[in-house]
Amino acid sequence: MNNFWSYRAPAIAWALLLFTLSSIPKLASPFHFGHWDDKLNHFVAYAILGALVLRAVVMHRPLPK
Repeated sequence: MNNFWSYRAPAIAWALLLFTLSSIPKLASPFHFGHWDDKLNHFVAYAILGALVLRAVVMHRPLPK
């Protein structure tokens, strides 16, 4: 169970946060980088999600029999 909370739960929590924030219409961007701020914010948010999922997959250990 500790393996779940250490590696999988952060990825699930981040995905739920992204899902929740994406359902808010006209949410203002927290950072402004000019014309590309929307694209850069999406890239950073999903790069973090990708890193968390990769961490969960790499650290996955099968359950003992």
